Amino acid sequence: MAEVELFRLWLIKSGRKTGTIRCYLGCFKRLLSVAPNLTLEEINLYLLSLIDTGRKATYVNDYIDTMRIYEQFKGTSIYTTITYFKEKEFIKATMSDKEIENFLALKPIRK
Repeated sequence: MAEVELFRLWLIKSGRKTGTIRCYLGCFKRLLSVAPNLTLEEINLYLLSLIDTGRKATYVNDYIDTMRIYEQFKGTSIYTTITYFKEKEFIKATMSDKEIENFLALKPIRK
């Protein structure tokens, strides 16, 4: 737990906002519980398991941000190889009123 407390103090000293610190520490504690050695393999497996269980990319990217901030704290660069996940694109099921108006205003195509 000493590592968590040192990381928290560093985050405070580096001028991070309270909500940001809370987010980083929450992610960091969860990572430590599933990947106690914080190896790239352990972290990548955990991140993939989050994606597999339906977590959104933005949620998983919070963990990646946390590890990148943590490596600044430690003065290393071992987590920079972890790549961010892209959010899945979705197709809208309905059109807005403006989109309907624009669609109805289109001239018909005749062959």
